[in-house]
Amino acid sequence: MATAYASVVSLIQLIEEQIPIYIARRPTIFSEKQLGEIKSLKQKAYFIQAYLEGHSLGDSNEADDLKRRIVDASYAAADIIELHIVNDIKASLPTQYFKKIIKSLIQVLLHDHEKKTLLNVSQVIQKVIQDMDSIMTDIEGVRPNDLTPEMIEIEDLQPNNLTPVHSFRPHPSMIDHDTMVGFDDRLTQIMEKLTRQQPTLQIIPIIGMGGIGKTTLAQNVYSNSLIMSCFDIRGWVTVSQVYNIEQILLGLLSKLGFSEQGNREYHHLGTILHQHLLGRMYLIIVDDLWNIEAWDKLKLFLPNTKGSRIIVTTRLKEVANYVGSCNLHEINLLDEKKSWSLLCQRTFGQESCPRPELEEVGRKIAKSCQGLPLSIVVIGGLLVNSKMTLDSWNYVAVNVNKIISSEDSDCLDILLLSYKHLPIHLQPCFLYMGVFSEDHTIRVSELINLWVAEGFLKPNKLKTLEEVAEGYLNDLNERHLIMITKWGSLGTMKTCNIHDLLRDMCLREAHREKFILVNKGYKLQDSSQFITEHRIAIDGTFRHDFRPTLLVRSLICEHQYESFDDPNFKLLRVLYVLNAFSEKKFDSNLINLRFMRLSTEPSHAIYLEHRLWNLQTLVFDFFYTDKLTLQIWKMPQLRHLICKTTYIYIPDPQRGRIDDPVLENLQTLTGISNFKFTEEVVRRIPNVKKIEIYCRLNSRETRSHYYLNNIGRLHKLQSLTLLFNCDCGREFVQNCVFPHSLKKLKVLETCDLEDLIPRIGWLPHLEKLELSSVSYKEKEWNSVEGNFPRLKILKLNTIHGLSYWNVESAHFPLLEHIYFTNLCSLKEIPSDIGEIETLQSITLSRCPTSLIDSAKNILKEQLSNGNEGFRLVVDRRPIEYPPFTIED
Repeated sequence: MATAYASVVSLIQLIEEQIPIYIARRPTIFSEKQLGEIKSLKQKAYFIQAYLEGHSLGDSNEADDLKRRIVDASYAAADIIELHIVNDIKASLPTQYFKKIIKSLIQVLLHDHEKKTLLNVSQVIQKVIQDMDSIMTDIEGVRPNDLTPEMIEIEDLQPNNLTPVHSFRPHPSMIDHDTMVGFDDRLTQIMEKLTRQQPTLQIIPIIGMGGIGKTTLAQNVYSNSLIMSCFDIRGWVTVSQVYNIEQILLGLLSKLGFSEQGNREYHHLGTILHQHLLGRMYLIIVDDLWNIEAWDKLKLFLPNTKGSRIIVTTRLKEVANYVGSCNLHEINLLDEKKSWSLLCQRTFGQESCPRPELEEVGRKIAKSCQGLPLSIVVIGGLLVNSKMTLDSWNYVAVNVNKIISSEDSDCLDILLLSYKHLPIHLQPCFLYMGVFSEDHTIRVSELINLWVAEGFLKPNKLKTLEEVAEGYLNDLNERHLIMITKWGSLGTMKTCNIHDLLRDMCLREAHREKFILVNKGYKLQDSSQFITEHRIAIDGTFRHDFRPTLLVRSLICEHQYESFDDPNFKLLRVLYVLNAFSEKKFDSNLINLRFMRLSTEPSHAIYLEHRLWNLQTLVFDFFYTDKLTLQIWKMPQLRHLICKTTYIYIPDPQRGRIDDPVLENLQTLTGISNFKFTEEVVRRIPNVKKIEIYCRLNSRETRSHYYLNNIGRLHKLQSLTLLFNCDCGREFVQNCVFPHSLKKLKVLETCDLEDLIPRIGWLPHLEKLELSSVSYKEKEWNSVEGNFPRLKILKLNTIHGLSYWNVESAHFPLLEHIYFTNLCSLKEIPSDIGEIETLQSITLSRCPTSLIDSAKNILKEQLSNGNEGFRLVVDRRPIEYPPFTIED
């Protein structure tokens, strides 16, 4: 289903976003007839998209066939349109080759094997329209002639809710209590909540990913002898994804010892349940709750009896918060110590290993389970029945993931429930997580940019695509399908990863749905197996020669790849290559490319042609870039230009060129050397949000050449990093104007704080300030009331000459975190800093003893005021001056 939805959404984006770009540059690229056919395609694609958003097609053979037809028709439409564009613009494909490609396209995607093959674009589009008409008839009984533009407006399409299928599971059998190893604290906390006297009904949600032990924890509570004696009546009901409220009520009544043989209507059963519980102190476990509606229907008949308790287990944070956020218990993955204890308990019946020769490999096995109790229990069950020899345990250690995800294990099926319950718009984004290798730390910004380039995201008129993607990622996090591993200092998501078992499930489903082909986990012998794939991810273990087919739209490659001149690359959208070339010149001419990341050390010049009209994200990991030249002013769709390891040069735009576009989508511009903020440049990047530049004067320039006063005209700018060379920092700062919108400011290398502070203290939205290798000639910084009204994070690194800081708590009313590094001359941190109510931490690195002592006094004051969460972190390494490096 994910592939069907992604292919339709991507087709709509191609028609609505990309085609107008080509038409603007080449008005005759499509005939009037072709434009009419494309409009008809869009209408039908909108209808199918809305249908998929409101209906589950299931997993029957008929449903699988329907999904395949949607995928093939959508891909064929996008492929033939883009092929036509490339051929028209480049005129580089010989006629016979062009016809051969179309013939292959028809046979592979539209399954037309007739001798008389369709050869022109209109014929192919008409064939796709016929297929979509057939699809629409099958899914809704809609006749093609009945379809009008008014029916296609998404806002007007109200998807029908599926009638829930009855699914009631009885109370699962209790499992051994030793599986509670690692959750003893949680068990104690919940027991206290259950037995504590409260005047009203208390609801306790337990939340966590599939297989983490929510149900086991609830079972241990439910069967505890103390709990059994505390409540007059107990009941257990499992709701599951697809539910029937009548069956749930019947099951719960049965558990409570009441049998209803007559009327089984919802309100009648609910009334009996309410009467049965009224006036009695009860405990009810509602296990595996996925749906708020199901809870509302059930809770309606649960009386608010004093002392009664309800425990709800769920994988969804939205459901847990709705049910009862005050008493929420979130179950996290086990650490290595608890994982080892649980494995020992399952294998030896005790929380330690009685066989010393097996302990080292056993700890390795436990670590490989990555803290998921479900995995540990499965592996423990295998070990307890295996030969207790070092060889057999070594075999398990090497094959942990293979064993857990095998056909004989139910682990992946348990986790699959979380994927099946995802809204359709989240499914492609989740399956895409499988392209990243195991244990890979995924940068959130890069993942989002890939999603945007792939066309998975449904546009929202009130949000950018990046903001839409952030919402999707947050949803996946709250459903415990991905984990946010690093948060930014201002609360933004920085990095994430996915549990190996969930990744294996991703790969299995992605392979089954033909969503993306990842060679790891599948024995691919040669590139012929890639022939019908649109997305391919190749890791470093693939050693065969690989040439893409025309159908490839995304190539994510970890090993060396050089064939960028391959004609089959003309339609590529995503190119992510970590070892792009060795001794080869790279001349890109990829008209449809939307995302490109190249990571290598190039030895020849790199040129990016101006026909990269669709390029949205360009990322370089280069260590040698003197010959890299970028013409970004010819890339109208550019959203992010990122150079991670060094600084690159961008030529100035030619002033007054009417055909050069304004880069309205540009948001990120980092790793740029000597970037000049002329009026022409500022006019062309009106919506930029993040800039990182290196300013270095040469003998022919002065500070005025950089026009830093024009930065203040960038009214959407939120993050600015300025790195000056040591000879001219002060001149730059004196000429700089900062916009009101700025939230983060980082100034590196020589400049004077006397010049900078008055220019930035009044910024109304500044939340993070980082200063490094700057000087303060007056030696005494006197803070001013009204300055830095929103500042939360202050980082000072190697501030030369600063000896005294005079400040009152009112001067930094919202300050939360202070980081001081190499502040050799500063005598102390003012005691008034300790009176700031919002202060949460002070971190000192390579600072003198007097500074550390003053920080300890602040710690004592914070603790005495009841701020037990306040942290003081001290790095006692000797004071030194290491070379400064820019954080990624």
